[in-house]
Amino acid sequence: MDWIDIGIYLSYLMIGVALVAAIVMPLIKSLDNPAGLLKSALGVVGLLVLFAICYFMSDSTIHAAFIEKAQKMGVSTGTYQLVGGSIVMIYVVCIVAAAAIVYGEIRSFFFN
Repeated sequence: MDWIDIGIYLSYLMIGVALVAAIVMPLIKSLDNPAGLLKSALGVVGLLVLFAICYFMSDSTIHAAFIEKAQKMGVSTGTYQLVGGSIVMIYVVCIVAAAAIVYGEIRSFFFN
């Protein structure tokens, strides 16, 4: 084991500690304000519902040009639909974010 391996494992440890802190600290802080926790939960539920809609909208059939490659890599139709649903969700979220930015700029132009 050389210095690079030690550095990689130390980086993994630091990322894990940061991930735990990023999840646990806001939960501890939200105990002071349970209404804020409810708003966060509604946001997460909304994203899960959006993902479910996008998942069921996506196609699960693998195109003929990719069947051999998909079989070599072990990609099933479920995995293909999961990836497709994720991509559709990213499109929807990006379009909604861009529309919100445009709406905010237009609103601030006329009302400020």
